[in-house]
Amino acid sequence: MAGALFLLAAGVIHGHLLPRAQEDIASLQRASTGLRERLARERTQAAAPRGATPLAQLHGRLPPVSGQAQLDALARLHGAAQACRLALEQGSYRLEMQPGETIARFDITVTAKGSYPQLRRFILRALGDDATLALESMRLSRQSIGDARIDGELRFSVFLGAP
Repeated sequence: MAGALFLLAAGVIHGHLLPRAQEDIASLQRASTGLRERLARERTQAAAPRGATPLAQLHGRLPPVSGQAQLDALARLHGAAQACRLALEQGSYRLEMQPGETIARFDITVTAKGSYPQLRRFILRALGDDATLALESMRLSRQSIGDARIDGELRFSVFLGAP
């Protein structure tokens, strides 16, 4: 009887659990391959000419000023807000390029309403998702002391490589 139960359990494991485990392994292998390829691309892009100063290396890593780079930065910022279940209510954007400078700034000011933990998670996630993003300033306010909802105005800058 114990042997029959053992064979039945082995059949269930082999028939149901093993294929799922193999699918999970294959999925993890694909993700690992994708990450290795991404790391290799980033290393290739980050490679700077010999003798380049750290500042020149940093400038070489920045995405060039383009409409697509600005849209990508906004998409990452909105993706972070969506992941934190926070709606960005208003936004204003400005590209600032000084003649002769090697870095341009894309300033983004957004307003949002939510709890303090939500706003904090959003800021941390946004900064973690985009290495070229910096939090320049923030202004938080609430209607009354007992109100859990906070009105926030956040000013970010995205640094781009100027032409």
